[in-house]
Amino acid sequence: MIRVVHCRLAGSAITSPTISFVHKQHQVPTTPRGVIFDWGGVITTPIIDTVRAWLDADGIDRDSYTTAMRPWVRQAYGPDEAESPIHALERGDIADSEFERILAGTLVTVDGGPVRADGLLKRMFASLVMQPEMLDLVRELRASGRAAQADVRRVSDASRDARPDS
Repeated sequence: MIRVVHCRLAGSAITSPTISFVHKQHQVPTTPRGVIFDWGGVITTPIIDTVRAWLDADGIDRDSYTTAMRPWVRQAYGPDEAESPIHALERGDIADSEFERILAGTLVTVDGGPVRADGLLKRMFASLVMQPEMLDLVRELRASGRAAQADVRRVSDASRDARPDS
């Protein structure tokens, strides 16, 4: 039995090398050995909603955010997978405070002023909400003896409190 609790694919998902591979498979195991859940946007509310709330709350110019983040995201997750501050943060190669200084240095407020670096990640994730139905599913799978793990790459200390128990 397959139970879909939360499923939302981006428009480009079917062209993804991993999702399209799974999509083309004809046999799905009837008893999964394990399940991996992504953290941002699956275990939690969508990251884009969280970021928008932060931009509004801190009065950050959206164009400056897009200009800063677009190349970093492409570097981190694009086909070339070049090094980016996002990777360095996820791996723990740079401290939260260093990432905050780097990102804040590329942003401006809506009135053209500087963005405060101190606590930037905590403010960025302030509106993140855990999805109780997804946490219940993780607990249910673990209780049934199936391995269930959330993909909780080290994003930042600021988001640690929002992570499901491991």
